[in-house]
Amino acid sequence: HRDIKPSNVLIRGDVPVVIDFGLVRSISSVPDLAGGLAGTLDWMAPEVVAGGPATTATDQYQWWSLVALLVPDDARVDAVVERGRALDPARRSPSMTAAREALARAVAPRRSRGRWAALAAVTTALAVVLVGWARSAGSVDDCDRAVFDWSPARELAITGNVVRAGADPRRVIAGIGDGMQRLETEIPKVCRRARGPDPSAALRSYLCLQEIAHETTVILDDLAVHDGPVAWRMIDQWAERMSPEACEGSVAAMPAPPATTIAAEVATLKDEITNTINAPIAATDKLARLLALRPRVEALGYARLDADWHFERASIANELGDIPTARTELAIAIDRAQTAGDDDTVARALIAQLTLASTNGDPDSAALERHAVAIAGRLRNRSRSLALAHARAMVALSRGDGALARTLLGEAKRGYDEIVLDASSVQVMMTQNLAGVVAQLESPKAAAPLYDELVDLARRRFGVHARDYWEARGARANNQMYDGDLERAEVELTKVAGWFATNQPTDLRTALQLAESLCELELGRGELAAAAAPCRDALDRATSVFGDHAPQRVFSLVLKARWSIANKDPATAVPLLAEAIADGARDGVSPTELVSAQTYQAIALIALGRSTEAAPLIEAVGRVVATDPAACGFLGAVTGLPARLVAVARTCGR
Repeated sequence: HRDIKPSNVLIRGDVPVVIDFGLVRSISSVPDLAGGLAGTLDWMAPEVVAGGPATTATDQYQWWSLVALLVPDDARVDAVVERGRALDPARRSPSMTAAREALARAVAPRRSRGRWAALAAVTTALAVVLVGWARSAGSVDDCDRAVFDWSPARELAITGNVVRAGADPRRVIAGIGDGMQRLETEIPKVCRRARGPDPSAALRSYLCLQEIAHETTVILDDLAVHDGPVAWRMIDQWAERMSPEACEGSVAAMPAPPATTIAAEVATLKDEITNTINAPIAATDKLARLLALRPRVEALGYARLDADWHFERASIANELGDIPTARTELAIAIDRAQTAGDDDTVARALIAQLTLASTNGDPDSAALERHAVAIAGRLRNRSRSLALAHARAMVALSRGDGALARTLLGEAKRGYDEIVLDASSVQVMMTQNLAGVVAQLESPKAAAPLYDELVDLARRRFGVHARDYWEARGARANNQMYDGDLERAEVELTKVAGWFATNQPTDLRTALQLAESLCELELGRGELAAAAAPCRDALDRATSVFGDHAPQRVFSLVLKARWSIANKDPATAVPLLAEAIADGARDGVSPTELVSAQTYQAIALIALGRSTEAAPLIEAVGRVVATDPAACGFLGAVTGLPARLVAVARTCGR
């Protein structure tokens, strides 16, 4: 049965009835299928927790666990219960019939034999916290063995690779040493508890600690032989490990190890999938490699590996801009991870879905958010909780709730600052998003220190020759522009554009963003002649990259229209802005972008003497800015507003 527990036994009259046969397996015909943890951990036989197959002896262990709750405190009864729950399955009764008879003999002088005989129908099993990749959870019989190889030669190799990667060796080595020390202290203590008379609760913590120890070993192994990008990925990954303290309280599902017949191939494929995703190659090449692995993944039929494959397939689809495929693959990953009992992958996939919802719109984002919060709460994994706070912040921002976004982003960034070994890629992303929100809700000047921190983090994490570093400098230059420091912004944007033209000539999206920034900069300076080329270039590039009527063209359409209005040609601006409004309303761009198009359309119409047509636009702007601080901030920064929009800007500011 594998899942007998009190909630799976109903009482009809005086007869106990076992229910829920979803995990039943035929041991005699397909023994491997009975392997793996399944059930409730507090009811699970120790040999199953340790990765062995389920047998009739494991069901018997569970049955005796239920009996222990029902029988009186009596020496003879305690003795048969202890034998039925022996750590060694061979010491238990040879059959359920023998177990029933042993119980009947123990209670016969004090209880009606018929009542206790009825208990033979009750078999107890376990619900489940399933363990990780079966590169072994270790044996609870060897509690004091060394967990890690930390010889002087190994420490020296890791230190050298950390230095060559450009990370701070003092911070990295100190952080690793602290984490290893906590595991070396906790594992033996929990291991000894798991060998005691009531091992169930301790076994759960023991398996959790073993999972962390395995992740730590993988990181140390890679750091000992790799420098450069691989070393940095391992330094980043350290922050994603669950802390040992969480193992005492987490109630998350953990996946069962694969059957021994496929364990080696599962481990090999897992490594091949990881190496494919981390390879320094184009996304299209990653996709080809990942698809080539698919037949081997399917042939194994191991749900956790399947979930990982679909998750990575989604990440590549997102990188390629194929959002529908990304959503579909994430949904499949969640389904397969739930089948495997892998709450961590469920949480990762839900966070990825929320991130997609924040950038591409999703009517079910509220339901996704509730599901993700529930799963992350079970994990007690701080890095997952912080990633969820970041994703929720971006969803809040897309809904126009800037205050909540500000709070969640601040919480996420502060938390990541505490758990990373050195500057991490996640820190860079969180800092940039927080800086953008602060610039919108408060002012570009308030965001300036965060943008300086962003550039420093990107320099430390990626180096001065990396794309991410130059993207950070471009973001800071945009903030300088919005802060009114146009000269510094122009110098910086020119350097950034030059770097991308030389080093990333095929990066059309960044070229588009730089054209938009240069257009906006020259418009801000009032240099209409200088603005003409980048404004025209921005719209042409947006159309080329995204196609006609794409929401990503809205900002470029507004910029081109602004140039026409400033050039005393509002008639040319009107159809451009009408297209921007239609595309924005249809495809769900941010409220600020839509307000921007509506505002400049009202300005253009009033300039043409068509105030009646402008009135509903002004009303629409007023409704949005009344509740959206970012949109209100935009309106307050626009010069040349007609009187009615000036009044709207003053009202929303209050």
